[in-house]
Amino acid sequence: MNTLDKTNLIRKKILSWGDENIHDLPWRENQTPYSVLVSEFMLHRTNSKQVVPIYNSFINAYPTLKTFSKEKNDRYILDISGEARRRKEIQAAIANTMDPNYPRQYYYSLIDLAHTICKPHKPNCEVCPLQISCIFHGFNYRS
Repeated sequence: MNTLDKTNLIRKKILSWGDENIHDLPWRENQTPYSVLVSEFMLHRTNSKQVVPIYNSFINAYPTLKTFSKEKNDRYILDISGEARRRKEIQAAIANTMDPNYPRQYYYSLIDLAHTICKPHKPNCEVCPLQISCIFHGFNYRS
């Protein structure tokens, strides 16, 4: 199987998995650059289940960047240091397999697959649609 065939197979498997398993999250419904920015900052080091109520509360209180910019206290301080290099590496890896016909669906499917199956200490390789092509499949991850 050539590289293009492998890439297409991976795309198909990820999208197929996503059709059945993609998570319903509020920041995926009404995407604006502002809502994406807010969700990215909140998800930086926090589990999505914990972010949902905070995100909803924040967006209700500050639905636009303009309303947020009028906030007078220092309650919200956002830290983005050190993320640029890691983000570029991740973006390059995703770009190599990104489905040009369904980029948003592919991206969400890939994120949710990684969150659901590729857990750091106990990956669930047995149900992963990519186990045949995954270089980590079969590793012993016990701490």
